Amino acid sequence: YKRAQWPLIITITGASGAGKSSIVKKFLEMRTSARLIKSLTTRSPRPSDLPDEYECGMPKEEFEKRKSEFLWILPAHGNFYGTLKTSVHDAIEPYFSFSTRLMVLVPEAVVLLREYLSKLWSEEYLDRLISFYVLSPDEEELRRRLLIRGDNETAIQKRIGDCEKWDRDALESDIPYIFLPNPPNPNPTAGIEETAKQMLAFL
Repeated sequence: YKRAQWPLIITITGASGAGKSSIVKKFLEMRTSARLIKSLTTRSPRPSDLPDEYECGMPKEEFEKRKSEFLWILPAHGNFYGTLKTSVHDAIEPYFSFSTRLMVLVPEAVVLLREYLSKLWSEEYLDRLISFYVLSPDEEELRRRLLIRGDNETAIQKRIGDCEKWDRDALESDIPYIFLPNPPNPNPTAGIEETAKQMLAFL
């Protein structure tokens, strides 16, 4: 794998319960110069949100009013999520940014980001964008995580089905994902750290 040049954007994708937030948190601890590219959303803050991951509580009317400023606006579970064009441009501007920038995205947004950057960068520079996909754990482990998170049985069954579809679609997609395994680990902390180290190996 060819190492990326600076500046660099990393996207990390995976279905609900895959452990994306925990992995990104550990990655940020290990690569202290890295920063998140903030997304805006209509939903309320959650305890699992990472610092600077979201600006929450933005009214839906504001999304509509400022539509032209966004690179994308995507609906999910009754809420809107969006990323400003200026946030991405600041991340790829070599005069202002020499740190790794991370984005936790759904697959649709990864496609839109790659399409957008392909218009700004020549093909030789597209290796500055690295897309990771965290595969879902097995059903037993996924169920355990979702129970801890407080999901009810109906929601858990839906999430399990969603995870299977997300993983299958990612494996069959044209996006050049780097797939990160999610095996059961008797020590979850060690598993998260190992996955973050795997990400660092590609930088």
